[in-house]
Amino acid sequence: MLARPGFFIALTILVFGWIGLNLFAPTLGFRPLDPPPFAWLSGFSSLASLYLVVVVVTTQRRDDRLARHRELLTLELAILTEQKIAKAISLIEELRRDSPHVHDRVDRQADIMSEPADPQTVIDAINETRTAAAHLSNPGEGA
Repeated sequence: MLARPGFFIALTILVFGWIGLNLFAPTLGFRPLDPPPFAWLSGFSSLASLYLVVVVVTTQRRDDRLARHRELLTLELAILTEQKIAKAISLIEELRRDSPHVHDRVDRQADIMSEPADPQTVIDAINETRTAAAHLSNPGEGA
């Protein structure tokens, strides 16, 4: 809502309207509510800025949390998919060995691929990669 053009236009109209009303109030025979240098408008702007910062930071934290959940879900799906593929390769190899119509041979690559990866090993490798990347991006820290 705050990032839409309508909000920007409404805020601009409000500020110019406030300034205009307070500048032209004496010519209309009224006492201005907030004469120049517009202390109330300045205070309102500061308060609105504070609220806007809080909204942006809160939204960013929520987006970061959702991104972490998406990363974990993607990792879980990749591990599950890898396990399913390993099982399929294992079943195909078993079928090849058991079928009298197919020439039986040793396929070392298929044997290796039929073994599912250990999820803990994958997570450890990811953590090591992140740690190495953090040290490369911040070489002065931690030394």
